[in-house]
Amino acid sequence: MKQLACLMKKDLFLMGNYLYFIPAFTLALPFLYSWLIPEYATQKGTGLIVLIVSSVYSEFLAYEQIFLKDAEYPRALSLLCAAPYRRRDIIVSRYLLFCLVFAATAFVYTIPALFLPPSFRLSFMEYAAAFFLNVLLFSLLTPLQHLFGFENSKFVPVLVIMPSCFLLPLLLKTDLLELRWLNHLPVLLVFLLLLAVCAFLLFVSAEITIRIFQRKELM
Repeated sequence: MKQLACLMKKDLFLMGNYLYFIPAFTLALPFLYSWLIPEYATQKGTGLIVLIVSSVYSEFLAYEQIFLKDAEYPRALSLLCAAPYRRRDIIVSRYLLFCLVFAATAFVYTIPALFLPPSFRLSFMEYAAAFFLNVLLFSLLTPLQHLFGFENSKFVPVLVIMPSCFLLPLLLKTDLLELRWLNHLPVLLVFLLLLAVCAFLLFVSAEITIRIFQRKELM
C-alpha cells in the first residue's frame, strides 16, 4: 500500500500546474454554466450534467499530463519498473488516482453548488451516476491508450467532452434524464448496485491494462 501511495504522489507531481487548474475549473464551471445558459440553470439534471463535464474534463487533463511526461522521459518509467515497483503497481496506482481525482472534483463542485439554484445540488444517487459515467469512459479508454499509445487515442476524450457541452443541455428538455423505473427500487439498493458495477468495470479494465502493460517493451 505504501508503494501505491508513493506512485500516486509521483503522478500528482507530474500533473504540475494542472493540479491547481483542475479545482479552479471545477469551481468556475457551475457559475459559467448558470451565467451563459440561464434558461437551463433551474431545470432538473443541470447539476449532474455540469459535474459530468467537469469531472471528465478533469480526468482528461490529469492523465494527458501524466502520459505526456511518460512519453517525454521513457527511461524514468523503465527505472520505476526496475525498482521495487511492479508494473501492476503502476497501473493500479493510476486507477486509484482516477478515483481520487473524481472524489476531489465532486467535493470541490459542492462549494459553488451551495450558492446556485437548487438544480445544481446533487443527491448521492446523482454523484454515483456521474461516477459511473466517468468509470465507463475511463475503463474503455485506458486499455486503448496503453495498447495504441496516448498520441493515437488522445482525441477520443475530446470527441466526448466537446459534443457533451452542447448536447447534454438539450437532454434537459426531454425526460431522458428521469429514469422513473428506478423510483420503484430502494435508493440504497440502487446506490450500492451502481457502486458494485463501477468496481467491477474498474477491476476488469485494470486487469486488461496490466496485461497490455506487462507485454509492452520499455526503453
